[in-house]
Amino acid sequence: MPSSARQPQSQVPPRTPPTPLKVLGDRRQWQLDRDWAFLNHGSFGARPKAVVRMQRKWVDQFEAHPIRFLDDQPTRDRMTCALASVADFLDVNPAGLVFVPNVTDAVATVLRTVELGPRDNVLSTSHAYGAVLRAIEARCREVGATPNVVSLPCPLPEAAAIEAALLKAATKRTKLVVLDQITSPSAALLPVQRLIRAFAKRGIPVFVDGAHAAGMLESPCPKGAAWWTTNLHKWGLAPVSSAVLWTSTSRRASTRPLAPSHAHFDGYQAAFAWQGTRDISPWLTAPDAINWVHDNGGWPALRRHNALLGAWAGEQLTQAWGTPMSASPDMREGLSMVAVQLPRRAKQWSVPERLRDALANQFQVEAPIWKDGPRWWVRVSCQAYTRPADIRRLINGLESLLS
Repeated sequence: MPSSARQPQSQVPPRTPPTPLKVLGDRRQWQLDRDWAFLNHGSFGARPKAVVRMQRKWVDQFEAHPIRFLDDQPTRDRMTCALASVADFLDVNPAGLVFVPNVTDAVATVLRTVELGPRDNVLSTSHAYGAVLRAIEARCREVGATPNVVSLPCPLPEAAAIEAALLKAATKRTKLVVLDQITSPSAALLPVQRLIRAFAKRGIPVFVDGAHAAGMLESPCPKGAAWWTTNLHKWGLAPVSSAVLWTSTSRRASTRPLAPSHAHFDGYQAAFAWQGTRDISPWLTAPDAINWVHDNGGWPALRRHNALLGAWAGEQLTQAWGTPMSASPDMREGLSMVAVQLPRRAKQWSVPERLRDALANQFQVEAPIWKDGPRWWVRVSCQAYTRPADIRRLINGLESLLS
């Protein structure tokens, strides 16, 4: 497994957007409402129509024979094959991989696995996803531990400064470090590989939240992490409620799902494989989504297209407003998302949600808007269906609302 998951991309943004991909870029192939400029793929993803049809076939099989489907050997074999297919896609050892509903579920699982007591702390950053920070806080409250959140500004500092700040914040009572591989609101790559090595020297395990990694980064699982999780329903194009948790060899004996079920004591993968009446159709469909991209242009072409489009979109927004992006070019390399600061006049809307909703209701543009202190930001996610006209529509819509 390579030590870095970054895509080799030019640091110079393209002057023109990339040519749309033939099949993957055909909007008729996607389930999305084509009247909207959907620039928020990073939240819940979006599905091609072919993937939706594939999931319906699995649901139909379950509804035809519920008992046979969930409690029969063929379905267990299908789950094993699905896991192997996803492991191959992610370039990880399948023995360490299990399906989970989403990254938030994986975070709660790992927090239950780590032994925490009074005066212990869990280290994270202010750019972590909100639900992850809530999960850390909730678990710490239960045992008397403390969330240790390192405040990082936006725009983010250089990677070396981030590493120094986190290492300085760690103490002898730090039992776990939770790091975003790609920050959700600010759309930046954190130096997780360097931090994993640095914390390993102190004997502190690192759990990497790679919610956006699958489908965006090649060989995304960072080497040396104690745990790593990623959503398949975002950039992997699988149905919602489809994610995986990868656990290092030494941690598998103690890592178990939140809800004990029949196979709870039968080993790491067996414990996660069967959770009663949980809908497993998203998991069984994940290989279909992976193969659909393979068969219609391939993942390298899709990743490159989305990264180039993201870089172009970022330049359009910064030129429109004369404002910065959320991170330096090396921390945005290969990403399909970009976050750009809004003009100061955005604050007339009092709270970002009001501006976001007005953009959606009046201009049919879906894009998250958030703030960090006095600065307001908009995040743009670029997928194969994204068109340059969508970016211009975002800019024009915001200009109209801010003027």
